[in-house]
Amino acid sequence: MSSLPRVDWATAAATAARLTPAGPVPAPAEAAAVVADLRDASVRAQAYVRDLTRLAPPGERRTYVVDRASWIRANLASFAEVFTEDPDPSPGLVRPLAVGVTRVREASTGVVAGVVLSALSPRVLGQFDVFHGVGMGVDAGRADPAAGHGRLLLVAPNIHGLTHRLGLAGPDFRLWVCLHEETHRVQYGQAPWLALRLAELVRTAMAAGPAEADEATDAITALMSVVEGHADVVMDEVGPQVIPTLRTIRARFDNRREGRPGLARILGRLLGMEKKLAQYREGAVFCRAVQRSVGVEGFNRVFESAELLPTLVEVRDPDRWVRRVGL
Repeated sequence: MSSLPRVDWATAAATAARLTPAGPVPAPAEAAAVVADLRDASVRAQAYVRDLTRLAPPGERRTYVVDRASWIRANLASFAEVFTEDPDPSPGLVRPLAVGVTRVREASTGVVAGVVLSALSPRVLGQFDVFHGVGMGVDAGRADPAAGHGRLLLVAPNIHGLTHRLGLAGPDFRLWVCLHEETHRVQYGQAPWLALRLAELVRTAMAAGPAEADEATDAITALMSVVEGHADVVMDEVGPQVIPTLRTIRARFDNRREGRPGLARILGRLLGMEKKLAQYREGAVFCRAVQRSVGVEGFNRVFESAELLPTLVEVRDPDRWVRRVGL
């Protein structure tokens, strides 16, 4: 396998900061009310997700209501932690400045990362930052998958702006978004190995030859399709008794699909596989088909081990996965 591309993360951060608009700025009282309601919606979503998924992972529940700049910084920090091949063992020391071709390549890759995050920052509503605290550098072999990681980010300016652009009921829409992201927190909390598996696949896709990279991108697409599709199913299954304007939200949101999937969209842009990951709707079809066939507990087998994750072929043929797993 080839080495991972080196990234100048400082250049990435500077590029993103220069290109990212701040977004809508409501009056202070309105902004405070939106932030408070997002925090409350995140807490309320937990019970609904637990009941619908029948999953209740242990661990601390960390939710951060952020602006676009903070969302970018969070992602850059997580990517630097996961995708830096040889972290500096002496962070307190000043490293010699790289020169020549290597320096240019690192800076260029940093610019690309910064541009990608800047372009996505106005459109992402929420994201479960799965790589936060994972660690894949020199300590990867000693990483404890049971230690807990990840954090939920809710991008307040984007949620607030889209609420008004689509003419949606604010409290309903904020809870709807939180249901999706809380489902991700439950998924990765139930299966701590899942984030490590995803990071491993992304590193392979970034560093491997064409054949191995194709296999890795298919596996990434299958994994992301399942977790995103599952979250979509959960956010709609709460029903109008919980979110009275649910059908209106879904109809208007589907006509302007700009907010999700956060992590899938980022990886798609960075890995040049955005069209593949845009097909994550197949994951919702897979989830519904499996749950109709073998119930919620049967579907939850996907979170038991990497070996039980469906392949991309199985995502498109749920009965094939059911037969392989022996349900």
